[in-house]
Amino acid sequence: MTTATASTTPSNTVLVPLKLNAFALTPATCSSTNSYSIAPITQPNYTFLRLHDNLIVPDVLDHVDLHQVAPANLNSRLTDLGSGQVHQNRIGVYIHWTLPPVYRAGSAAAPTDSGSIDSGQANRKLSQGYPSASAAGPSFGASTDYTVPDFRPVPNRWLVIRHINTTTMVPAGVNVPQFQSWIVESDRLRNINDSDMQNADLEVDVSPSTNPLLFDPTNGTVVEGQAEAFIGKSTPTASWTEATASSGQHINLTVMTSSNPLFADYQPHNSNVFSFVDNFGYTTSAGQTAYLTQASCDYQVIGWHASADQDPFTTDPSVPAPAQANRLNDLQMALKSGGTDSAVAWLNSNTATRVLCHATMYDVAYNAAKAPSTVKADAAGHLLQQKQSIAVGVTPLDALMAYCRAHENVDSSSIATLEQDLLRIQTLLLTGESDDVDALQAAADESYEQAFSKIDGGTVWHFHQEANPGASPTESQMASMTALNLNQGLYDNAARETASQRWQLFAQWWLYVSGFGQNVSNSTYTGKITNIAQRLSDLTSTTGRQAELATNMQNATSAITNSSTNQQPQKGTADRFYQRKDPTILFGNIQAGFESDFNDPTQVRLQDQVVTPPTGTPVSGWDSLPTVLNSIVPKLPTALQSSAQALAMEFYQLRTANNITSAVSPQVIPWFHNETTRNETRGRDMWQNTQPWMPLFIEYEAVYGFNEDIGKAGVTDQRTVSGRVILLPQAASTLSKTIQQIFQNTNASDLENIYGMPASEQANLLNNIGSVEFASSGMTSLTTDLLTLHQGGQHVKPTVRLTNSAPIVVQAATNAASAINFTTPLMQAMDTQTTLTPYGSSVAVNANAPPMKLVTHGQLMFTKLNVVDKFGQAISAINPAPVNYGAAIPTISPCLSDTYFPGTVGDVDPATSTARANCVISQADNASCPFVNLPPAINQPARLNAAFVTKSNGNWTTCSEWMNPIWGWIVVNFAEQGLQLFLADGTFYREVRFGGSSGTETTAKWLPYDPPSTLPNTSQLDFLIQQLANKTYLSAFVDMILQSTLSNQVAAPDSYAAFSSAIIGKPLALVNIGYSLELAGAENTNWSTVNTQGPDVHLLQPDGSQFTTGAAGAYTFPVKIGDVDRTFDGLVGYFNTAASASTSDLNLSSIYTYYPSSAAPQTGDPRVSISASPSNFPLFTPYYSSCGKAGDPITDPANHMQVFGTIMDPFLPVHAYSVILPNKPLKLPNWIVEQGLKNINAFWKIGPLLVADDVPSTYDPVRALKSDSVDLSLVTAPAAQDPTQLPPKIALPLNAPVASASGADAKYRYLQPYVVEMPDLATGAVATTTTEYNVFGISGDAASGADAVQARLPDGPYTAVEGYAQVVRVGGDS
Repeated sequence: MTTATASTTPSNTVLVPLKLNAFALTPATCSSTNSYSIAPITQPNYTFLRLHDNLIVPDVLDHVDLHQVAPANLNSRLTDLGSGQVHQNRIGVYIHWTLPPVYRAGSAAAPTDSGSIDSGQANRKLSQGYPSASAAGPSFGASTDYTVPDFRPVPNRWLVIRHINTTTMVPAGVNVPQFQSWIVESDRLRNINDSDMQNADLEVDVSPSTNPLLFDPTNGTVVEGQAEAFIGKSTPTASWTEATASSGQHINLTVMTSSNPLFADYQPHNSNVFSFVDNFGYTTSAGQTAYLTQASCDYQVIGWHASADQDPFTTDPSVPAPAQANRLNDLQMALKSGGTDSAVAWLNSNTATRVLCHATMYDVAYNAAKAPSTVKADAAGHLLQQKQSIAVGVTPLDALMAYCRAHENVDSSSIATLEQDLLRIQTLLLTGESDDVDALQAAADESYEQAFSKIDGGTVWHFHQEANPGASPTESQMASMTALNLNQGLYDNAARETASQRWQLFAQWWLYVSGFGQNVSNSTYTGKITNIAQRLSDLTSTTGRQAELATNMQNATSAITNSSTNQQPQKGTADRFYQRKDPTILFGNIQAGFESDFNDPTQVRLQDQVVTPPTGTPVSGWDSLPTVLNSIVPKLPTALQSSAQALAMEFYQLRTANNITSAVSPQVIPWFHNETTRNETRGRDMWQNTQPWMPLFIEYEAVYGFNEDIGKAGVTDQRTVSGRVILLPQAASTLSKTIQQIFQNTNASDLENIYGMPASEQANLLNNIGSVEFASSGMTSLTTDLLTLHQGGQHVKPTVRLTNSAPIVVQAATNAASAINFTTPLMQAMDTQTTLTPYGSSVAVNANAPPMKLVTHGQLMFTKLNVVDKFGQAISAINPAPVNYGAAIPTISPCLSDTYFPGTVGDVDPATSTARANCVISQADNASCPFVNLPPAINQPARLNAAFVTKSNGNWTTCSEWMNPIWGWIVVNFAEQGLQLFLADGTFYREVRFGGSSGTETTAKWLPYDPPSTLPNTSQLDFLIQQLANKTYLSAFVDMILQSTLSNQVAAPDSYAAFSSAIIGKPLALVNIGYSLELAGAENTNWSTVNTQGPDVHLLQPDGSQFTTGAAGAYTFPVKIGDVDRTFDGLVGYFNTAASASTSDLNLSSIYTYYPSSAAPQTGDPRVSISASPSNFPLFTPYYSSCGKAGDPITDPANHMQVFGTIMDPFLPVHAYSVILPNKPLKLPNWIVEQGLKNINAFWKIGPLLVADDVPSTYDPVRALKSDSVDLSLVTAPAAQDPTQLPPKIALPLNAPVASASGADAKYRYLQPYVVEMPDLATGAVATTTTEYNVFGISGDAASGADAVQARLPDGPYTAVEGYAQVVRVGGDS
């Protein structure tokens, strides 16, 4: 190992390291014995952007065709299949440099609430190093829109230097110098008709691209020239100058210029842009072109921006330049070893500087006759075919765990433990510091939500007051808040419908121009377009529905604000809509397509940190370098020449033979070179005779069968779906970083003692993750295929979005559809809703079954699954060779997570040898399951609404945040075996207890308290009391409560101990809850014109209204309310609503509960076991609230709710569970619970009891029982306190309540009834009598005194008393 010497060369150029990869393409790489393939070059065909002759297609990029690609003479990438001649110019070394994250991230302003323009975005971009053009005004008269993502210009000049070891050349002695170099102009625009393009290889010498220079919205032929445009040009450095290059056309090049997501990383798409082909051609003495067949060489690439204005370290003079440290942060960069004095000084400065990118690769051993000794793609392909290491899950983590489960007995021991470790981490991440069964179940419920995409649900408003927090709003304000939210909900629906109508306008344009609108007349198109345009006008015109709703909201806001209560409406986020995600597919034993540290801040250096060689002539074999550099370096901008010279000399100094792995400060080893101090030993800038393998994307095809019909005889409802998905970079490293953060944010003792993960286990887990190579991505186009839509393809759009500009109409697009009355305003109305394209006739579908699936529930079988890397190497999980007619379709059996596993026939344990997957095609063994079972899902955004509701004017309405939804409380009276019922505010109402001639008796209302001054509506409670008066009903009700108490041992919160009701246990709340299933938009439409048949079963009625439950032709979805196995769920039971509103609102004759009779139920037992059968779950049909038109009434979504009268634990939420949506919890607000609990108290009838000391014979109004005096103080009065304010005591044989955590300070008090005469106010004579109560303390002496021990009463006389004993807390509020 050698240590580099120090340098003192000053510089301010920022040197950005890039990863360089080198791939050797030779005929040997196309051997038919390989476990991988070389993909033919498939490039975007921009001919299909042309708007005439029905040329446009959903995606200008076809799938890679691997049907017949080996040997080399059958592969069009290496051989001209027409002539049989080898493409000699394509055989050689392909080098590709990976752009850092700074050039891949766009900048866009967030939309403002009011839709106004964020004018500060322009200056923000300039201060972050964007060029002045990024702040320019909109083009072609468009309005300003800073929400358009703006990407930085990429370096557009690249110097490629090749050093060749002349002693390794075959043939030897030919005229090939030690050094050759080329300049790549990445942004050079070329046309197929250019003179220098006549002999160009269009698949290797240039890259297809669109031509932004042609764009002029007024030009009717703007699209025609796009198919003739290419970019990229390489020129030998000796014959290139910037001056001559500037005579050609150049474009503003970003990673998104061509709108091709593969452009920056897929080498066949960026030749001579971000890659270079070295075919080792040379000129013989006879003037002929010949090619080396063997050579060992080293490569260096240096890149820069031709214009300083486009350099990210240039700050426009109109804004202040930030400190370099801030600029680095903006650019996702960090200065490597930036602690020296000079580095710190530079970081604090804001001096103008430039960027120079650089990358190297050493010892590339090229041999045209054979492949490199190590071909990673071959090893990966072999593993994929042998082990089928593919998993399907909800998320990458879910798929990884499925992969681990399937391979724990066949792969390394690290796999066997990784799943368990991941489970522990998942629980830790979701549940905090608890690992009991309930925490695990709660974690699973929360994890279930990850299976769904979250879609914005709009806005909801709440009360907020600054000056007087806690003050209640007035009735008028609450009414205004209700109106505000009703209008806001419709306004949000209007916004979503507007977007939908804009897309439908585009869909009609697309079907017509593409010709995919098979057999559709122009008049039909015109009629549809007219209807869409009218609906858009109804929604968006100045007198339309959105304007009306906005005015209504403004009026409601003003009504709330203009009040002395200081209430203000505060905006919040409404509940989201959800849609089940497409499955995630994961490939094991496949490394990530990007470096593991790709997303880390890019480690840059300054020129004085470059490793420099000793002075003197370079060693033999490199000795011509100084002379070469004298001719190369002046080609660069003057400001960059010294840095380029230093990098080229560093290229020499760090050659493999020198083995330099450390440097003396201020020199710093570049990031991708081996470095001792940071344990970098991978040799990432050394080829090591190893062909790189950098997986980039997946292409798949699969057969989907609706209702699990795949393979059944006579069944035609099968669909072929396909897609291309880009692999997520660094799935393993991202997971590793997430886990590291969890470890850092969790108490070390908890990690060790609670989760069993000491430091050693943490290290093992991170090592295990690092040792498992995998790549994953979601199958993002599956659902859209089932909706007869194309997603993700590159296609022509009738509007374009330029930097800082709102969408601009392409005149040629308008002209193409003028026959069906498309105009420029109609085209503008499409706005940005042009991403998805309708099927039309572009996809063959079965003629005998509806092609569009409103709901997914079926099985999926892969028929093609290819992984393609950045150089076009491909591995196939399924043999891509053509299948003979009638032969079985080849497929795979992926590892399936629980969500996608179809179960086993007869629910047999999958581990047993007789188990067979429950597939539509019988399997021969228990290891085979080629079908991915897709769970039920609504294929459009939906949400399960849950709200507390109350009856108002005969209709159910949702409760606002200031409304109490409770209509009663229930407390079990264990002393008298009965139930006490209280009003919502905790006021005692009545008691029903066992006894009496009928088996039960019901007390008079309100006793022992006086009736409230204003009698509330107690009708619903009265109906329940009528049912409870039946002994069997009461017995079942009490038994249900007791079972729930024993089953659910979740403790009440500590704050509950402050209430006297804590002494007797938790009361239960009676609350009405409404549930509804809401769609975010109207029902989806079939967009196939091959088969226009609509669905057999619908989500909505033809007019868009909601189906009644159980209606023919309607989808219904069961929802389970509550769950006995989840102790964090508070449901005890519920009632359905009554069929007739003339009596009780609820059908009290049946109680749906998880606590049925443990024995044979008695006749009249009202309990229905929810768990007994899914048929007991309530069924829901979805609804959609159309916003209507201006002038239409404001509808209340509560009208769509199914209401249930629930009996619930007031401290726990009630959950609604559904397979189609995430779980929905609903919990009582704390203030409502506290309001009731502070008034609820326990008391029961006692007596007659014989006492020696009589109670006062007359009623004392001063000692009257008051309903708001539950916790009256019973302690001895201090001297300063008036003893007369304390209740007198009487001697009753009652022990004090048993001490407990919440009742240790509890005592009894006695309530004595008196008959009180009520005089006539006019005459003074007695008009009537009533019962009133006085409050007395109870002396503890009589409870267990000596007289009691002697089994005799004290001396008489005696008095028989009868009243109520009440439990109170000592020292409570009075």
